[in-house]
Amino acid sequence: PEGAVDRLLEEAAANPPIAEAADEYETTHRLWRICEPAIVSRIREQMAPKKLLIADGHHRYETALEFARENPGLEAARWVMMTFVNMHSPGLKVLATHRLVSGLAPGRVRRLLEQLAARFRLEELESPEELRRRWESPAGATARIGIALRDPERLYLLEIPRTPGLLDVAFLHQELLGRILGIGEEDIREQRYLSYVRELEAAFRRLDRGDADVAFLLEPATVDQVAEVAFSGGVMPQKSTDFYPKLLSGLTIYRLEDGL
Repeated sequence: PEGAVDRLLEEAAANPPIAEAADEYETTHRLWRICEPAIVSRIREQMAPKKLLIADGHHRYETALEFARENPGLEAARWVMMTFVNMHSPGLKVLATHRLVSGLAPGRVRRLLEQLAARFRLEELESPEELRRRWESPAGATARIGIALRDPERLYLLEIPRTPGLLDVAFLHQELLGRILGIGEEDIREQRYLSYVRELEAAFRRLDRGDADVAFLLEPATVDQVAEVAFSGGVMPQKSTDFYPKLLSGLTIYRLEDGL
């Protein structure tokens, strides 16, 4: 939170970048090289006691560990290239990933609504704009999940007591998808009934085209909520987080030595 490493990097950024590019979202990426041993040493000292939260690349990290175990004589295998971001940086955002469910048996969506209305607060909304307005108000200790139906065309807001250490998406997977709709972990891994979209508008377009029976619309988790789950040893469902901005692939390349 004190931003010590950020200040060191800002000193280096006073020089011109060695590369600059814009992506398809019109985000500008700039790359600097730090060659001063004193600055590198100070960054290493600051980073040494820190806990790391892997925001993206869990499987790549596990693969790198296995590669190092299989190649004990390869010095380069002992190291992994990473990008570190201050989790308290105001520029770091977590975006939502909405769930679309298709191929449900007749009556399952109706039973879903009946069970939810019996246990939680379920309110019908007039429009996606009303859903956005509700999300803009403070949630407090309440988790809010939008539920949009294709046939009949309806939009609901589900409000549930928030459980500390449990993300909204985890409740969605455990309770709504798992217990009520009967979509198991293997179904989710194989994406038998489930697909994902980033934008709210895309979810409604898919419903209009008949590509899905129901859409579960999620508010973005906060960085602090993600950190709470991760540092407590919790496991988050697939596609729980979408961190922004994304790094461009190929900005830097870690070259393993020959002789594999």
